Amino acid sequence: MHLHCTLDDFFETAANACRNLRAEAELQHALESEPENFDFQYGLADHYIKTGQLLKAMRLAEQMVATHPDNPAGGQMLNFINRSLGRE
Repeated sequence: MHLHCTLDDFFETAANACRNLRAEAELQHALESEPENFDFQYGLADHYIKTGQLLKAMRLAEQMVATHPDNPAGGQMLNFINRSLGRE
């Protein structure tokens, strides 16, 4: 199998990685300033899921459930993560 990667592909991948790191840092900073803010918790957990950081996402989903027990989104996210990790 021959993998063909152009210089444009390389730079696009690098740019995406930079955007992901910047988004993660911004979400982490927002959550540090308001640790119980559901939107910040959800946004960072969603980012972690999309970037394959499921254990980090799980910790945030658990925090969402603990700080916002009446909001079903935290539990739903936690169930999704557990299924993705093969823990049903």
